[in-house]
Amino acid sequence: MSAIKVPPSRQTRPESDLQQGAILAVASEEFVLHGLRGARLEDIAAQSGVTRAMIYYYFKSREGLYVATLEAAYHSIRTAEQALELDDDPVRALKQLVAFRVHYYAENPQFVGLVNIENQHGARLLRQSDALRSGSDALARTAAVLAAGQASGVFRRQVTALELHRIMVSLGFFNASNRHTFGQIFQNDLSDTAQLDATCVLATDVVLRFACEMR
Repeated sequence: MSAIKVPPSRQTRPESDLQQGAILAVASEEFVLHGLRGARLEDIAAQSGVTRAMIYYYFKSREGLYVATLEAAYHSIRTAEQALELDDDPVRALKQLVAFRVHYYAENPQFVGLVNIENQHGARLLRQSDALRSGSDALARTAAVLAAGQASGVFRRQVTALELHRIMVSLGFFNASNRHTFGQIFQNDLSDTAQLDATCVLATDVVLRFACEMR
C-alpha cells in the first residue's frame, strides 16, 4: 500500500519538518490499517524514529495527528492536480482532469482509506481543520476549465464546477474504494489496467455528456 506523499527531504528543511513528515507518512499507513482508535501511537513513533512524547509535542493528541494526516492527504491530491499541464482546449482539459481523478484514487489507496474512515465518523474531525472546511482549492482547476468551455460555447452555462467534481469523484472513487467487493461479486478486477482504462472512458463519456452543449 502506497504511503501518503510528503514533501521530499531537503538539507535546508528544519529537523522538525522532517520529523513531522516522517510521522505523517507512517500515521497514514497505521490509521488506514487499524482505524482511528486502533492505530497505536507507540507503533507510529517507533516506525517514525521519534518518541511518543514527540508526537504529542507536534500534534497535541491522537485526534490532532489524525487531522494533520487528513490535511496532508488532501494537500497531496490538490498539489498533484495543480501540477497538471492541462490542454488549452477545454474539452481535452476536462478529459485530463477525469483521467487524473480515476488514476489518482487507484494509485493512492491510503487516501481512499482515510476518506472512508472520516466518512464513517461523520466527518467529525475534518470539521476541526480550517484547511479542509473550504472546498475552493479542490474546485479551482475544474472551475477554470469549465469557465473556458462556457465562454467558448462548448459547455452548458447551467453546469457548475461542483457538479463536475462530484461526478468525477463518484466514478473514480467508487472504482478504488469498492474494487474488492465489486471484484468478488462480479468477478471483475477494477484495478486491472484494462479495467482502469475502461473506467476512464466511462467517466469521460459521462462527464462530457453532462457538460457539453448538444449539437
